[in-house]
Amino acid sequence: MKRKLSEEEKAATNARRQAFRQLAAKIAELSEEQRQEIVAGVGAVVTCEGHPLSFFNTCLLIHQRVNVSVVGGFQQWKRVGRHVKKGEHGLQIWIPIKGKEEETPSVEAVQADEEEKPTFIIGTVFDILQTDELQDSAADLKTQKAREH
Repeated sequence: MKRKLSEEEKAATNARRQAFRQLAAKIAELSEEQRQEIVAGVGAVVTCEGHPLSFFNTCLLIHQRVNVSVVGGFQQWKRVGRHVKKGEHGLQIWIPIKGKEEETPSVEAVQADEEEKPTFIIGTVFDILQTDELQDSAADLKTQKAREH
């Protein structure tokens, strides 16, 4: 169960969201070529699972943390044997979401879906420098390597 946020926490959350939306609006004003140039200057950002991020999301991340390289959500990092360090603040990106799907969509629904733009939510990710290796995972890897030899 989620705890209720205090008024101060709600205000801080709204301020972060507003700042993110302003940053996203500035990046949206850039041409695709300008975004590509920014990414080419610092390199592509990928997820901890190896998926490259869009130029838009990469630009968002670069403006929030200059040396960003590999990112993942809290649970994604846990799945790959890392944990987010205590006190670290996440970086925000746009994450596409799918709407509820019908079991057998009608022709009208399919046509409407083709015309609709994708829906996005604000998601939080952490750079690899904001994480540490899980101790249990490190011990498991050492044990596994010892067994192989």
